[in-house]
Amino acid sequence: MVITALAVCLPVVAQKKRVSSPAKASTSSASGKYGVVLLPFEAEYFADDSSALYVMASRYDDSNILVAIDKKTGEVRQALRDRNLDDEEEMRPFVTGMGCTSDSLFLACRDYGIVRWDGKSIESSARVVDYKAVAQAIGGNVRNIVKLTFSPNGRYMAALGEATYVFDREADGRLVTWTTGTDRAVVDDSGQLIAADSKAVYFLPNQKGSFIKDSFRRRLDNAASRTFEQKNGDFDQHKRGEIVFLAVDKDSVLHMAMGRRLFKMRTDGSTWETEAKLNIAPNTTLDCFVSNLHNAWGQHSGEEDHFVEWAKDDLGGTPTAYGQLVTDVPDVMNYDKTKPFKSYNVSYPYMDREGNLWAFTNCYRVDVLVLNSGGIVGYNALKGKFLDRRK
Repeated sequence: MVITALAVCLPVVAQKKRVSSPAKASTSSASGKYGVVLLPFEAEYFADDSSALYVMASRYDDSNILVAIDKKTGEVRQALRDRNLDDEEEMRPFVTGMGCTSDSLFLACRDYGIVRWDGKSIESSARVVDYKAVAQAIGGNVRNIVKLTFSPNGRYMAALGEATYVFDREADGRLVTWTTGTDRAVVDDSGQLIAADSKAVYFLPNQKGSFIKDSFRRRLDNAASRTFEQKNGDFDQHKRGEIVFLAVDKDSVLHMAMGRRLFKMRTDGSTWETEAKLNIAPNTTLDCFVSNLHNAWGQHSGEEDHFVEWAKDDLGGTPTAYGQLVTDVPDVMNYDKTKPFKSYNVSYPYMDREGNLWAFTNCYRVDVLVLNSGGIVGYNALKGKFLDRRK
């Protein structure tokens, strides 16, 4: 099964240090399962298309740098220049969010619009949404966008943030839905917006030419009552957990992780089915879960061995559990450079299309870890390496 919409992992904050059962580092040469790269900024966002993984500086970092990591070679290059180096009168638009289709990167730029990145500059990239035109349509300014996500067929683009907008790319970027903000949503092939809070999933159909000005929660509740308060078999047993994952695939199936299970339902359906029982530690629930529906990685609420990683295409199997991320990559920043790189904490975990997990570990403030227990797919220069790319 191919997943083409972005997954949402909730929460995406670093976990506190826990008392754990330390994992043992490999004493052999690097296996190619891990890689570490140091970046010249504090990062917050990931996105990937078929050619590269993109890492964006934190929204609070004035540099607004964008880095691209080539999926074949692993080459790390600065794709978007440091905004602080621009002359004040010629300063480029500030990028507030990004997202990818399978073949393109899109950037949401404050007071400017959304562009399809041409690999050169924002100004030379095609502007697919003009914020001035949107502002005229809604009678107010476009609010900050922090994430872009696309329907599996690529037709619809949802811009998520302080307000939520859905655009039809086949109709010159026409606005089809406008409502209040969320960063926890996907859009299906009909243009239906599907959002989640910690306990419920809400549905807002494509209005076929009009947009919604009502309260997001109220409108979605009125549109459909498919929430977790339903009496629905397996579903009720996991109400004590929270929704930590939401994705839609090319077959119009919605996937949702909550508590200790992965559920599924057609986007036009009303009944959830158990897709997989997630065999995490007893009396725990998922804090975080990321997946491309083949590979998966998560964190649970237990005190020990709280990181869990599933083998490819085995979500119903028993995951590997560990208490800290211990790699077989020498930590070149340590006084003893023979010691392996390790971390107790991760932030903003993200799984790319190939099933590699990316995360910020905050060990040196600007480091990014990539791992895949089956071996990193692509990124040749990163396999088993600790790369310093701060310059």
